[in-house]
Amino acid sequence: MKKVTRDKGQGKEEAPKAAGKATDKAAWPATLPDRIRAVRGALTTIGKPATVEEVAGGFQKAKRNDVAELLDTLVAVGQARLTRGGKYAG
Repeated sequence: MKKVTRDKGQGKEEAPKAAGKATDKAAWPATLPDRIRAVRGALTTIGKPATVEEVAGGFQKAKRNDVAELLDTLVAVGQARLTRGGKYAG
């Protein structure tokens, strides 16, 4: 069982990670530039045209509308393209 270490200086202690809750999702970045890089990287990693839901599903706590807006922005600046099937490709 993996353990998550928390900062003891703020009254938090080491807590075990819940069994069956392990995820391979990436953390949703806090800043806009980091989110843009993360979404662009996700398109590259997926390696095929993907829906907004597929891209958003790769991140913890990412909101579908935020991911959709970033994908549309990437299309607008030529860093991604929208396929006829409504999927995004890097």
